Amino acid sequence: MADKTIEFDVESLIGKLSPVELTQIEYAGGKALQRLGYELKQKATELMAATFRDPVPFTLSSPKYLANGLELRMYIRQDRQGNAGQDAARYLFPVSTSGTTGSKPAYPTTFTRALRHEGIVGESFFPYPWREGRGVPAPNSYGNIPGSFYRETLRGLRRQGAAGEKRTKQSGWQYFSIPDRRVGPNIRGGAALQRKPGIYRVKNRDLQFLFGYVGRPRSVATTFDWNGLITEQSNALLPNLLRLELDRATR
Repeated sequence: MADKTIEFDVESLIGKLSPVELTQIEYAGGKALQRLGYELKQKATELMAATFRDPVPFTLSSPKYLANGLELRMYIRQDRQGNAGQDAARYLFPVSTSGTTGSKPAYPTTFTRALRHEGIVGESFFPYPWREGRGVPAPNSYGNIPGSFYRETLRGLRRQGAAGEKRTKQSGWQYFSIPDRRVGPNIRGGAALQRKPGIYRVKNRDLQFLFGYVGRPRSVATTFDWNGLITEQSNALLPNLLRLELDRATR
């Protein structure tokens, strides 16, 4: 998310301060910003729940704040969900209004980036699960294909590796990608060239299509106005919070 700075003048918010209030404004302002950070975090979570379809708990817990004296920083968490996950700040940026409105390319998934890192496909390939396929599990309660399916597929492709046809005699499911830059165009023989690009698995005579490839990332609507929320709610909440904390400090 792009950083946005909002500055406030105390007397424009709550009126002229008395001499006693002037001695306590730094303390009261710091307390007010701490409370504002908490309130903004709650408001952001509510907006996410209302805007996104079945957001996962990791997303809903991603708004954070850091109050330091008379400064308050609101941000989206940048630590990853698990060892192979994505940080919320990256995958939420495409749906935020930061930078532009309308639509943006979706952020490449962990699975997409892993396929590129392994050298299986290049930057112009974007996998998507073939939900109608027999080998693709049903979505979970959040409407997503389980992460274990992606990890299992990636492990299978890693086992295939550069060994190509030599791996076809092993037992269990064998995974392969068309194309696969590690092994060239002839993986699994000429018959594979007649199949559409994607990721497959095969066992005995059972061939299953798991993922297709498209040549560009899907676009997502910019529906999450993070900066707008922070600005609007700060203007609405801070005057009362500041007055409350100043009254407490000068009793």
